[in-house]
Order: sequence, then structure tokens, then C-alpha cells
Amino acid sequence: MCGIFGIRGHPDAAALTQLGLYSLQHRGQESSGILSVDAAGVAHLERAMGLVSEGLRSDQMTHLPGALAIGHTRYSTAGSSTIDNAQPIRARTRGTTIALAHNGNLVNAAELRGTLEDEGAIFSSTMDSEVLLHRLARSRAETPEGRMAEALEGVEGAYSLVVTIGDALVLARDPRGWRPLTIGRLGGAWVAASESCALDIVGATSVRDVEPGEVVRIDGDGITSIFPFTKRPLARCVFEHVYFARPDSQVFGGSVDRTRRALGHRLAQEQPAPGADFVFAVPDSSNAAALGYAEAQLAIDFSAKVRDVQEFLAEIKLTTPLSPISTAQLTLVYQDACHLLHGQKISVQPRQLLKQIPNVTLTEPLDAALCCGSAGVYNMLQPETANELGTLKVKNLVNTGATIIASANPGCTLQIAKHLELQGHQTKILHPIE
Repeated sequence: MCGIFGIRGHPDAAALTQLGLYSLQHRGQESSGILSVDAAGVAHLERAMGLVSEGLRSDQMTHLPGALAIGHTRYSTAGSSTIDNAQPIRARTRGTTIALAHNGNLVNAAELRGTLEDEGAIFSSTMDSEVLLHRLARSRAETPEGRMAEALEGVEGAYSLVVTIGDALVLARDPRGWRPLTIGRLGGAWVAASESCALDIVGATSVRDVEPGEVVRIDGDGITSIFPFTKRPLARCVFEHVYFARPDSQVFGGSVDRTRRALGHRLAQEQPAPGADFVFAVPDSSNAAALGYAEAQLAIDFSAKVRDVQEFLAEIKLTTPLSPISTAQLTLVYQDACHLLHGQKISVQPRQLLKQIPNVTLTEPLDAALCCGSAGVYNMLQPETANELGTLKVKNLVNTGATIIASANPGCTLQIAKHLELQGHQTKILHPIE
């Protein structure tokens, strides 16, 4: 299991890749790396053992110029945990730099490697991913997507790939769709990542998943897609929903959190625990499943409730130590995109719900991408980054002059409430969601 990220068409490509890797840190903690390609076609690479925060500091991003970048966080499944096996990996051939970051396992890598070595290839690592780099370098296809398709011909196993070939970003996913890979848009830039949470943190809008067996080329002419492989039965890795992916991500077209809750419901049906008083979650990735089990087993609805807005406003009047607030004085700021990005079910569209309040001004945050982009940051391995983003988010929201902040995402609500308190703001937060 690894985390991969790619972006093309943004002047701060490396810095955004670093941020994306922060949100994918849960997928691999052994090593991390970023490769950028500048306007002259020169590749720049930074790799290090350990966490993103330890090896890819913000000051290092100045050494990675260019509008094209790919990144990787590694959890080794093939090859030892050494800097030689850290990714991205690169090669220069026929005047062009090729680099790749790989998530997955190639089951016939040893056979492919043996063939390449018999033909004179020299390997510098023990990981299966290097086989793909050699095959890309040997391809004589005329287009980047053609080279990718030729390199993957006969490769068996799981792979989701972000690759740079010259100034093109190439994405590929194996025909069975073992591992996820999603595409987003950030202004005029294209972004690709293992999970949607990495799109969220950079403020990108989700477009679609790379389809099983698809090869995608992104360059100055836009986006091109081909399906060069024989169609295979789908075989998506169930562990993505059970353990690997972050709960606020969308994986394989569905919410990880909702899938885990549904699994908890099903477990309670198949393995009930009559008389149980508590349901414990170990490890943290089972929190949502434990909630689902508890909901089914104990007949308690733990989901967030829709609060009556007028009742909420009345509560503010009663509990606020300041002078009574009339609705005519209220300004609300609402993070409109959060419920869409995080797959929350809305029984009443919060925007419409809030508009129903008489004499209330509904305003927008100054930077909606920042407000929603850090909504899912809770990774305990990166508390400094989470705190920094939370502080920026609350500052952005408070600068609207809002009396109330309304958020449709539960995790986002908790994060905002925490930083409002830490920064001493009196602004209230509302969670109008079912």
C-alpha cells in the first residue's frame, strides 16, 4: 500500500504535491519523495526516509521548480525499506526524462526482471516498480500514452501509476482496478491522487476516477484517454474500504465512512452481542464500523441530527453572555462544498435551509477552497500541519464577519469549533445536517 499524487499545470506543483502527500501519509510512512519537471524539461528529485514532515520540508520545495510534479509515500510490499527503494524513480533516455510513482504489487515482476537482466538491464533497487521504468525506457511508441501501454503489456498484478514522460503527466490503472486512482481539477491544472482526501486538501474539485485498464495522458493539449488492454473482471481491493483509505475519502466511487458503517451494521446482524453495553473500536480505522455496529446492536442513532435553525437562534439568544442578538443582525457563512466532497447525506439542503431564516444575510468564505480543503485533516502523525491548516481555515471564515459559521461536515465542524475556542473567537458554529 502506497500513496501517489500527480499534478500538471500549476506553478506551485511541488508544494501542492507535498500537501497532497501529507493527506496520504496514512498509506505509507517508510519513505517519501517528490519529482518535478521544469519548463526546460529538467527533472528535480527529493527523496527521504521517514514521514513527509521529516524528509520533505517546505524550504526544500524551492529546489523543485516546474508546473509538473509527482509524489509518493511508501509502505513496502516488494523490496526492502531503503532509500534506494524510495519513489519516485527516474531515468533519462533518448533526451527525455521518465519518472514514475507506483501503488500496487506486480505478481510477475521477478520473471519480467529476469528477462530484462538477460538483455543487459542494470537495476539499482529491489522493488518491483523499477521493472516498469525499464520497460518504459525501452518502448519505441510515439506517444506518451502509447509508451505506457507498451510498457504495461504482459504485466500482471495491481498498479495505479502517476508517470512523467517529458512534459506529460500519464496515469494508468490495471485492468482489474485493484487500487484506486482519482482525477481532479484545480483551476487550469489537473490533479491525480490515490484518494479524494488529497484533492480536498489542495482545493481541487473531483472529476472522475481513472477507469480500470485506462491510460490517461495530460499535457498542453488537454487530456487524452485510451483503453489498450483486454477487459478483465473487476477485483477491487476490499481492504481499501476496510482499512487502507481515510474515512473522509471517496474510493471506488463510494464513501469510505458510509461503507464502514454499513459493514458494522452487517456484522451486528451476523454476529450480534446480546446484552452488550459498549462497542469499542480498535484500531482507529474501525471507528466508523464500530458506530455502525452500535447503531444496529444498541438501536441508537449516532448520526448527527438536523437542528431546527430557529431553535438554534433562540438558544444563542439565551446562552450568549452578550446583549440579545436579533436575527436581523445575523450573518452566516456556509462551507457549501463540504457535504459534496465528503459524501454526507443532506435531507434538507443546508444552503436552502439557512436561506429560510428571515432577515439573515448568507455570505461566502473568502477562500472556499481553503475552507473545505483542510476539512479532513486529522492525521495524528501530522498534528502541526493539521493545526496550521485549522488556524488558517478559521481565520478565513471569521474574516467574513459572520456571526455564525454553518458546516455540513461533522469532522469539519469539530475542527472549526476547536480553533474558534483556541483563537478566542465568539463566533458560533451550526451543523444543519442529518
